[in-house]
Amino acid sequence: MHKLASFVLNNPPDTKGGIQVGSVGAKKTKEARKAEKADKRGGGEAAEEEEAGPTAEEEADARNEAPPPPEDDGEDDDGDWSVDTSAEAVAARLRLQEDAYNKVEKAAGHKEEELDEFEQEKKDIGDKIVKAMGGDQSTDEAVKALMAVASEHQLGCDDLFGFIFGGVLDAGAAKQISSQYKALLCKLFKSSPDKVKTQKFLLEHVQTMVVEGKHADVLLKKTPQILKALYDIDILEEEVLIKWHEKGSKKKAGRKVREAAEPFVTWLKEASEDEDDDDDE
Repeated sequence: MHKLASFVLNNPPDTKGGIQVGSVGAKKTKEARKAEKADKRGGGEAAEEEEAGPTAEEEADARNEAPPPPEDDGEDDDGDWSVDTSAEAVAARLRLQEDAYNKVEKAAGHKEEELDEFEQEKKDIGDKIVKAMGGDQSTDEAVKALMAVASEHQLGCDDLFGFIFGGVLDAGAAKQISSQYKALLCKLFKSSPDKVKTQKFLLEHVQTMVVEGKHADVLLKKTPQILKALYDIDILEEEVLIKWHEKGSKKKAGRKVREAAEPFVTWLKEASEDEDDDDDE
């Protein structure tokens, strides 16, 4: 028989004119599958298949069971994406998460300890510097005590100025600079290896003291007097002060201290202009 005629006989048209495979919505029968295979492979192959007996799929179909799963050919490299939800696997994942969390907590604890130690060391150094500069001792004795602290903690001139402006000077800073600690500050400044750099550091320390220090509410408006006191004892130079003021700052603290310092800087500029006029005459 012709292959097309055999296919039409095994798959008659449905009521709508379409071709149906077996009964509507049903699987092909064993006979239909055999006929198709016989048409495709030829009579001889069909006979051999008939002698070989039904396939596993056909036997499953006869028992109304699902056919067995296809054998793994080893070509699927997608891997197994399923998650093991057994109690042991869940417990293992929880242990890993806990270990990771403990490591983070331990690292954070070390950082906090380091910060605490650093803050305590700063406080200890500050207390030593206050003690070195206090009392009725002479300037030479105070300098000697201050240098001992600097040597013990490997502090430079700029570091010492930072501690002095950050913890020694109080609400009467301008007067302390011009009288009480004048000789000590001048000797300390003379020990600086780079005086321009030290002056820039001093201006930063003044900014911190008058804007963020514990006496900032009193000292900010006294910024002109503090700068003038440092200028009068030859620690801050006119050129450095004017350049610092004109450079400006993007930070709020920098803008506040420069605004407060403007009267003194204006006075410096006017005094400089008057001197230039006198020289011309």
